[in-house]
Amino acid sequence: MRIQTPCDAMIMRPMSRDDYPALIEMVRRMWYGDPDMDTRVSRALAKADFEATLSRTTEAWVSETPDGLSGVILGGVAGRRRSWRRMLSSLRHLRRAAGTLLPLLASREGRRGIRGMLRINAADDRLLRDATRDRGRYDAEVTLLLVEANVRGGGVGRRLFDRMMRTFREAGVERFFLFTDTTCNFGFYDHLGLVRCGERPLAWSNGDVTAFYLYDGRV
Repeated sequence: MRIQTPCDAMIMRPMSRDDYPALIEMVRRMWYGDPDMDTRVSRALAKADFEATLSRTTEAWVSETPDGLSGVILGGVAGRRRSWRRMLSSLRHLRRAAGTLLPLLASREGRRGIRGMLRINAADDRLLRDATRDRGRYDAEVTLLLVEANVRGGGVGRRLFDRMMRTFREAGVERFFLFTDTTCNFGFYDHLGLVRCGERPLAWSNGDVTAFYLYDGRV
């Protein structure tokens, strides 16, 4: 008897503006789901994170099952980012991210969340500077890959990743990079044959340490 997998009932399509609320909630559950954090703060951080990611994104695909969205992959092709339309869109997303974070400055929890985001961004920036110094500039970035917990292991992530690779090939991309960390299934990228070429650990006030990675890939 054939066992049904999540991919059997899945469709893949371009992301639309209507998908934003569900995707922001996916981001919140993945990275801002601390039960001790005020829900309003976690939602604002997730929205700002998502909008900032969209500012670097030119290609976007979602996977969908009868139960709703099951995953998303976003990517940014360097050449396409330089069009004036894309630059205006990037500025709009950054403005939305800043506007979402601004009210959080009024609370200690909000300020702590913003400081955490800034520390992660600084770690990523350092990883990219080191990688481009050693390996040269990249043609593209996978800016986000996220799969709902209840369908992980069923091939959804691989299908989304393969779809982005086809998009990159069509755009003439040869080399790309992505950021990930030890809160994610970073072994997925090892399995795909990507090369981990940078690591930066961050220690948090609760004693936890998260390692942030940059992976180098070829299309």
